[in-house]
Amino acid sequence: MNKFYGNNIRWFIGICECISDPLHLGRVRVRIYGIHGENLDEVPESSLPWATVMIPTTEDGVSGLGRNPNLKPGAMVFGIFTDGDMSQQPMILGSMPRIEIRDKQQEVPKNNDAPEVSTKDITTKNKSETNNEIPKKGAIAYTKGLVGTKNVEKAFNFLISNGYKPVTAAAILGNFIVESQGEGQGIRPNAVNRENVENPELSYGIAQWNPGPGALRKQELVAWATDRRLKWFTESPVDDEALLTQLQFFHWDFKTQRPGFYGYNDVIATDNIATATKIFMNKYERPHPSKAKLGQRIKNAKVTLETFG
Repeated sequence: MNKFYGNNIRWFIGICECISDPLHLGRVRVRIYGIHGENLDEVPESSLPWATVMIPTTEDGVSGLGRNPNLKPGAMVFGIFTDGDMSQQPMILGSMPRIEIRDKQQEVPKNNDAPEVSTKDITTKNKSETNNEIPKKGAIAYTKGLVGTKNVEKAFNFLISNGYKPVTAAAILGNFIVESQGEGQGIRPNAVNRENVENPELSYGIAQWNPGPGALRKQELVAWATDRRLKWFTESPVDDEALLTQLQFFHWDFKTQRPGFYGYNDVIATDNIATATKIFMNKYERPHPSKAKLGQRIKNAKVTLETFG
């Protein structure tokens, strides 16, 4: 125990590389100067340690509540090792402002909002197959991190803990309820669109991610979860493991991967629940006009806000 307290404090400076913490704890992978070289072949991102990030005491800090840190890849951070000389458990205390100079490749304009996905069909992969190889983002085990009784309550608490306003969280879930037809649970992680018997769409999950050639969104969910060894598929409407994976993917997809394309800033900017619900439907869900059901989405959002907000 004397390794975890006392005067022998070892500090570090490093660069954040990965912020997609599958455990939903706000951790980041950090490349520490003097320990991890810049050669990615010698020390790949998957080998970097997950660093706990200190947050202010104004946040809840228990039961999955409170806001997560907002560090971005490339941020320079300062911290200490909580295990002293062992130096295996980094904790970030803050970030360090700096001026970055872009190289010639970075000077080339890019459309960060344009989808860039593989057209490889990975939906036919055996759902029971286990990938024993270490994924690029590291092998992460599932831990129960959802708070609530029904699926919709668990999802609401998840969104709030990730910094979404109650109005925004309710608007998102108002859409998910229509998309996944959650019945008593509000939303269902096992929802599959089979309305067209001859040519089923097979959109899947709480947001009904579409696998069609023009979307490939289900493929993105599968690839993201597989890369982290997380369970995304379930045949049960109540499955916290699959529900948490789908919520984590959505949060990453909506806020980090293509926020401009999906209207992230527009959705979180408004305090009008009807407006937020409509923007999210048009930008993220993008249903066929015949299946929009905007009125029902707004009604669901208002009930969700009144119940949990």
